[in-house]
Amino acid sequence: DVVALAAHAEQHGAVAVGLMPPVFFKPPTITNLGAWIETAANAAPSLPTYYYHIPSMTGVTFDMIDLVTEMDRRGVDNFAGVKFTGLYETRAFPDAMRCAAYKDGKYDILSGREELMIESLAAGIEGFIGSQFNYGGDIYNAIYSETDMTKRNALQLASIELLYVWLENVPSTIDGNKLMVNLAGVPIGPARLPMLPPSDEDVATLKAAVQGWCGQYAAMFDNGVAICNAVGSAVVVE
Repeated sequence: DVVALAAHAEQHGAVAVGLMPPVFFKPPTITNLGAWIETAANAAPSLPTYYYHIPSMTGVTFDMIDLVTEMDRRGVDNFAGVKFTGLYETRAFPDAMRCAAYKDGKYDILSGREELMIESLAAGIEGFIGSQFNYGGDIYNAIYSETDMTKRNALQLASIELLYVWLENVPSTIDGNKLMVNLAGVPIGPARLPMLPPSDEDVATLKAAVQGWCGQYAAMFDNGVAICNAVGSAVVVE
């Protein structure tokens, strides 16, 4: 399936291929994983191929410095790098830093954890891919662009508090990130099963919590915050 989809992507104008490892029959060694990625990359030789490192979802926990070394050894010309989402894992930031520095930055190492943007930049990571950008891209652009470290830290803390708004106010049965995108004015609908659709009460609870965050943090962002414009102000009942 991966080979067929990679070839399909190349034939239909995709600009890159991203792939995760097999998650049922997991690769037992880094050599196995490298061989699998090489096979997929060869199916779309004109496209850069990125490996999606998210061990919390795949259960594949290799250090990525071993993977980039293996792909370099194999000489896979269109292997472009790693989306490094496993930044909460043991030794993750030393691993990410080593990958970013490998052969003077031969491979793209992209962070998949928006709320760790400052730490990722400090480790030498320059690119980011994340689902929170769908509702908070302006927030993270402000963090990325800020040069005053004290203010940058404060902005990132605000982004973390917004992350916890939905982590703490949305039941685990519901896709809170997707609900945030809908609140931000992007009508993408509910998540697919096995996640359940939100009730009106779920939506109202999250909207009120986001309004509370906006009242406390939105003024910190010089160009405003789009999701705050979308949800409006909280109604005060006297």
